[in-house]
Amino acid sequence: MMQKKRIITFLILFMAGFTVYAQTIMPDKILGKWMNEDKSRVLEFLKTGSVYNAIVRKAEDESLIGRQQITGLKANGDAYEGGTLNLFKRKKTAKCTIRFINNDLLEIQGSYGVISKSQRWSRVHN
Repeated sequence: MMQKKRIITFLILFMAGFTVYAQTIMPDKILGKWMNEDKSRVLEFLKTGSVYNAIVRKAEDESLIGRQQITGLKANGDAYEGGTLNLFKRKKTAKCTIRFINNDLLEIQGSYGVISKSQRWSRVHN
């Protein structure tokens, strides 16, 4: 009976530790550079406080380099929500959500009213 209690206690502590680890370390997997499907733009995700922002690092229109494409994303499990996507050419903003397909592929979804569009981005390995 005592052995069972020790095993159960160990499992509970292990699971609690893993949960804390997952909540503090894993959300940062978005950090780094990401390239769109046609390889015309690279975004770099950075963390500022508790939110994630994306800065344009490469673009066909060089005037966009250094500008914030996405702001205010918050980690929510394996997704990032509550962000704003800057649509530079249209001079508008859209709601932004990001979901991971796998560790090296994510989907950025922009929603403006009832219109929604998604793009897949691949991690840039240096």
